[in-house]
Amino acid sequence: MMKLKLPKTEKVKEPKAPKATKEKKVKVDKKGVPKETKGRFNLHSVAAKMMMLTEIPILFICLILAVFSISKLQASIEEQIEKSLKIVASSVNETYTSLYEGDYAMEQGGTVTKGGVTLTGETQLIDALKEKTDFDVSFIFERSRMITTLRRDGGPRINGTSADKSVYAKTETGEEVFLKGIDISGTNYYAYYQPIYNSDGSVIGTIEVCTRSAEVKSLIGGQTVQIALVSVVLAVLAGALVWIMSQRMVVTMKSTKHFLQKIMNGKLDNEAKAKHVGRRDELGDIYRIVVKLQDTLRIIMDDIKESSENMIQSADKLTNVAQTTGANMEDVNRAMLDITEGAKSQAVSVNEADDNIQSMDQQIRLITEEVEQLADYAEEMADAEKASEAITEELAQQGLRTKDAVGRVAKQIQEMNQSVQSIIEAVTIIQTIADETDLLSLNASIEAARAGEAGRGFAVVAEQISKLADQSNRSAQDIENLLTSVGALSDQVTEIMSQLEESVEVQQQKLDETKVKYAAVASGVENSLTNIETIKGKMEMLRESGEAILDIMRGLAAISEENAASADNTLEVFGEVNETMGELNTSSMDLVELADKLQEAVAVFK
Repeated sequence: MMKLKLPKTEKVKEPKAPKATKEKKVKVDKKGVPKETKGRFNLHSVAAKMMMLTEIPILFICLILAVFSISKLQASIEEQIEKSLKIVASSVNETYTSLYEGDYAMEQGGTVTKGGVTLTGETQLIDALKEKTDFDVSFIFERSRMITTLRRDGGPRINGTSADKSVYAKTETGEEVFLKGIDISGTNYYAYYQPIYNSDGSVIGTIEVCTRSAEVKSLIGGQTVQIALVSVVLAVLAGALVWIMSQRMVVTMKSTKHFLQKIMNGKLDNEAKAKHVGRRDELGDIYRIVVKLQDTLRIIMDDIKESSENMIQSADKLTNVAQTTGANMEDVNRAMLDITEGAKSQAVSVNEADDNIQSMDQQIRLITEEVEQLADYAEEMADAEKASEAITEELAQQGLRTKDAVGRVAKQIQEMNQSVQSIIEAVTIIQTIADETDLLSLNASIEAARAGEAGRGFAVVAEQISKLADQSNRSAQDIENLLTSVGALSDQVTEIMSQLEESVEVQQQKLDETKVKYAAVASGVENSLTNIETIKGKMEMLRESGEAILDIMRGLAAISEENAASADNTLEVFGEVNETMGELNTSSMDLVELADKLQEAVAVFK
C-alpha cells in the first residue's frame, strides 16, 4: 500500500527587508523625492553619458580619418612631385636634344660637349627652368655634376661634386630612380634621376632634377593643420547636436522618473503629460508603459483591498473547521491503534505458520532427494545385472565353444595317436629294409672282392649302400624314439583333456545356476524400480502441495505485513493530519494577522 501524506502548510512569514547597500547621499525633499541637480554639469547624468558615448567615438573616428588623410595626402604629394620631377627631366633632355644635334661627349679637362658644342658653363636654359619650376637641374657625367643649378647656402654652384654611387650605378643600366630623401651637399632633397642616351643607345650620363624636402614637408604640414581643424570643427558640431538631442531626451526621462516616484509614494492619481505620451520613440513607449502601470496598480490595489476582507472571513471559517477536524481525528486515531495491534498480532501468527511450513517443505525436499538417490542406485544395479547377465551368457557360450574345442582336440589327439602308430609301423618296415639292404651290400662286397679288379667299382657302390643303410637305420631309430615320446605326451594330453571336459561340464552347470539367480535378482531390481517410481510420484505430489501451501502462507504473511504497515502508515498519516490541523489552525490565525497587515499596507495607495 502506498503511504499517503497530506501537504504541510507553513506559516506565512513576513518578507525580510533587503540589506541596505552603501549609496551616495542624495538630497531629498520633504516627501522623500530626490532633488534635481541644477545649474551645473553632472558627470553621472544621462546627457553626460550620451555625450561621452557619442563624442569619444566621433573624436576617435576623426583622428583615424585625419591620420589616414594625412598619410594619403603625403603619398599623393610625393607622387605628384615624382611626376613633376620626371616631366622636368624629360623636358630638359628633349630640349637639349632638339637644340644641339649630335652626341654628348666628355672632353679632356672636364668639358662637356654635344655635337661639338660646348655645354660647360652654359646654364641659361636650366636657370630659366629653375625660376619657373623652382626645381634644381644637374648634368652628371662619370659621377660628377658638370652642369648644375645647385648652390651651397646661396654660394657658388656645386660643380664637380660626386653623385651617389649606388644611384649612378642604377642609371648606368638604364634605370630611372626616384628618391624621397637624399643628402646633396648637406641638404635633404626629393630627387629624380634619368639616364642620358647617345645615338648608339649607350648611357653617357644622368640628368638630376631635385627639390628641397623642407619645402615639401612645409606643404604637407599646412595641409595637415587644415585637416585637423576640419576634424575638430566636425567633432564640436557633432557634440553640440548630441547635447541638444540628449537634453530633449533627458526632459522626458525626468518626467518619467517623477511619475514613478509618485507611484512609489502611493499616489495613483497622477495626470499624464500629452507631449510625452505622444512621443514616437522608446522614451515615449516607456512613459506610456508607466502610465499604464499606474492604471494597472490602481485596479490591483482595489482588488487587494476587497480580497483582504474576504481573506479574513475565510481565515475565521478555516480556523473553526481545523479545530472541529482535529477533535474528530483524535477518535479515529484511537480506533486505528486497535486495528494496528490486531494486524501486528495476525502478522506474527502467520509468520510462525510460514516458518513451520517452510521446515516441512525442507524435510520433504530431503526425502525426495534420498528417494531420487535410491532410484539412481537401483538403476545402476539394474544396469549391472543386465551387464552380468550378458557376461554370464557370453561365458556359457564360451564354455560350450571350449567344450566343443576340447572334443575336437581329443579327437585330433586320438587321430594323431593312430598316425603315430602308423608311423611306428612304417619305421619298423624301414628298419627291416635297412637291415636287408645292409645284408645285400655285404653280399655285394663279397662278390666284388671275388671279382677282383673288375668288381672294385661295384665294391664302392656296395660300401655307399651299406653306409646309407646304417644311416637309415639310425634315423628310423631316432624317429621311433621321438614317436615313443610323442605317444607318451599324447596319452598325458588325452588324460588332461578328459579332466578339462569334466571341468567345462561343471562350469556350464554353475553358469546355468548363475543365470537362474541373475533372473531372480533382475526381477527384484525391476520391482524395486517400480516401487521407487511410485514413491517419487507421491513425494512430488506432496512437495507440490507443500509449495502451494507455502505460497498461500507467504501471501497471507505479505498481506498481514501490508496490513500492519498500512496500519502504521495510517497512524502516521493521522498523526501528520493532526499536526497539519494544528498548523492549519496556526496558519489561519497568521492569515488573519497578515490580512490586517495587508489592509494597512494597501491603505497607503490612494
